[in-house]
Amino acid sequence: TALYLTPIFKSPSNHKYDTIDYYEIDENTLSSNRSNGLYGSSISSYDLRNVNGKRLIPEMKNQYPLSLCWAFATNNMIESFMIRKGKTYNLSENHFDYLSRYYGDTSTFGQANNYFNVVKYLLYGYSPFSEDVFGSYFTSYKNMSYESYLDYDNTLFDVNSLIVFPMLRMQYLKENYSVDAIKSNVEKYNEKMKQHIMNYGAIASGIYWDFYDEDKNLVYNDGSLTREEYSASGHAITIIGWDDNYGSVNIKGTTFTGSWLAMNSWGNEDEYFYISYYDENVVESLIGVKDIRDKNWDNVYFNNKLFQNSSNKQVYEFTKDNINEKINSVKIFHYDSDDVFTVSVSDGYNTYKSNSTNVTYGITTIDFSNVSFDNEKVYVTIESKYGNNDYLVALYTSND
Repeated sequence: TALYLTPIFKSPSNHKYDTIDYYEIDENTLSSNRSNGLYGSSISSYDLRNVNGKRLIPEMKNQYPLSLCWAFATNNMIESFMIRKGKTYNLSENHFDYLSRYYGDTSTFGQANNYFNVVKYLLYGYSPFSEDVFGSYFTSYKNMSYESYLDYDNTLFDVNSLIVFPMLRMQYLKENYSVDAIKSNVEKYNEKMKQHIMNYGAIASGIYWDFYDEDKNLVYNDGSLTREEYSASGHAITIIGWDDNYGSVNIKGTTFTGSWLAMNSWGNEDEYFYISYYDENVVESLIGVKDIRDKNWDNVYFNNKLFQNSSNKQVYEFTKDNINEKINSVKIFHYDSDDVFTVSVSDGYNTYKSNSTNVTYGITTIDFSNVSFDNEKVYVTIESKYGNNDYLVALYTSND
């Protein structure tokens, strides 16, 4: 069986955290109550292949022979969201591959990549193009100009809200806490994922295929090997559901059950399989779309210059190509803990400020309803309540 390799999600080079852990472990305040109906885990199993008789994920695809599992998993996630909205697309994985080469994230055709770079492409306005633009999936290089895959006219829609799920330090949890605390904290963590799948569709994730047990149809890394021993088998997949009663694993002499249902991208080979809730790696790289809108802008600026910086405020400078362009929105990729932002746009004379907005790790879009400035310079100010100021910022404009 050929493996299509992808590095697990890596953070920007200037990220100051090795892990993002929102889930404080406290054995005195264990939360496992499912009786109030607020938790996705009150439903013991869920499968996007059949929700009330409807398939809410695309049909199985085949990436062979390229290492584009990361592009297939991303498109499955986006297509799942759109199917839930009543729209069906066949999105181009080759488009993401060509983007990755343009931005220097990969160096050869069909190469492995990671989800941080995918989020960056979405921030910069590149929702996947339809295969109507590139043609059906191709597995050998086509000499195509940059303009053909950087043309915003081919952008189908705007992915304007995306969540990067925080990392759960599974190995630390297993090594330092009781079986009750392990189970409770994993259940607590899983609630966000389950609710997301029910509300928004599939989640893109990463695993290591070395830990696939064909007899059980289950992936489970128990943490007994070092990363160096298995890092070559990284693979991106799509999580499409769960089963609380599938996949028994042993931790500290106690049997734990529960697994994520995953969709592959190898055609009819290992099409659907399970990943244990207690796998060391599945909780490292999870992204999910929360909102997609019709494209209502014409230009994107993202070669921004940090104009001013303080503990709770950052100002970015942009230069419009045309003085008559109207400010449509500001899109922010925030890669830190939860925060509250107030965003303003200014030409140095007039300023328009947004309402305060709650943000999580991921992409957030702030709308400005076609603000007009008679100046080519635009300054975007992000004021942070908690001083979490790790961002990438893009300015979206509309032609007059």
